[in-house]
Amino acid sequence: MICKALIDIGFQERVCVTDFYLSQKEVIIVQNNHIEYYQSGLKKLEHQPMVVGLSPGNGFYSKENILSLVKGLCSLVPKLLIIIPDVIHVHNFRGMGYSEELAIKKAGDESRRLENRLTHVTSLLTKELNLDNFHVLDWQKDIEESQSYQRSVDKILTHYHANHSFRTCIEAVSNRYIESKAKHRTLIKLDINQAVMYYLKELALFASMPNVIGEHTTISYHQLWQDGIPYLEEIYPSIKSHLSLVQYQLE
Repeated sequence: MICKALIDIGFQERVCVTDFYLSQKEVIIVQNNHIEYYQSGLKKLEHQPMVVGLSPGNGFYSKENILSLVKGLCSLVPKLLIIIPDVIHVHNFRGMGYSEELAIKKAGDESRRLENRLTHVTSLLTKELNLDNFHVLDWQKDIEESQSYQRSVDKILTHYHANHSFRTCIEAVSNRYIESKAKHRTLIKLDINQAVMYYLKELALFASMPNVIGEHTTISYHQLWQDGIPYLEEIYPSIKSHLSLVQYQLE
């Protein structure tokens, strides 16, 4: 069981170091050598920064898992960039039919809970383990306000509306995602036009990452990521030169 302690004058919650060490998991990099973008990710693993996204509302990202993940990835790469897609998370609740006010509230609540877990973990890693090769990006300031990212969003949306097979692919992915979220939340009415926006904006970040971040990076996630990637090649023929992916597991 994860231990919690109250420290300092502010009575801030902190995760007990001893219990974290006892329950810590190991980061395993999956050898997806049969997929080109994953081949690239494996080759560049030790040589360029890695981006890891933590999804709000996803039970995988517990405090324990976040600590194991950040600590483990920091040992494998020169720099780890951590992103929480809080701004675009609202599309998921809009996609489930929630009112605008309620969608914003629920997305904000889930994002803040995840941000609090991440803050506790990064504070622990900095103070107790002296880790300093990670940085938490702010989606609004570092991504949403980037002109390169916004141009990518516009370009991908244009292709989405013009290309039937791309649209079918993204709608299928978004349907699966909303259905999985609806297992623990109320699905009022599926709004596919809103549901697809979350995934399309993630793909837009993939395509614009070097310009947004300012350098080439490897993108990591705990599940295999293939849906929609071939269509990025149609939109951005040169994307193979910079898109590198890695799948990790915690064991």
